[in-house]
Amino acid sequence: MRRDAVVLYGPPAGRLGGSTGASAVSFEVLIPALAFRADDRLDLDLTRAYADRATGTWTNRFILSGSTALGDLLTPTERALIPDVWAEVMDRSRLVACWCGEDVEAAAERKIPPARRHAGVA
Repeated sequence: MRRDAVVLYGPPAGRLGGSTGASAVSFEVLIPALAFRADDRLDLDLTRAYADRATGTWTNRFILSGSTALGDLLTPTERALIPDVWAEVMDRSRLVACWCGEDVEAAAERKIPPARRHAGVA
């Protein structure tokens, strides 16, 4: 079995395509990344240290935008610094942006993909 697979026991026959028994399912672990503040400002050194430490974890991808990355407290210019810091220490393929259109555009300029939009989300 592949390392990134997990065995799940499926629903009764006839449900979800009629699968029965055990089947291998792949999944990715995607977690919100943190950004840090000190003295009421974005602490890029601490954020960089956190990102560097995260490179060695089992997490597949990191969401770089949103309230866990202080998205609600930072200016667009400050928020654009977060992908820069993370991209210094981690392969861009492990990074995802999703806060607002402006942030997704800034991330795309840095070759960081947006998260897939969900139905009903503007």
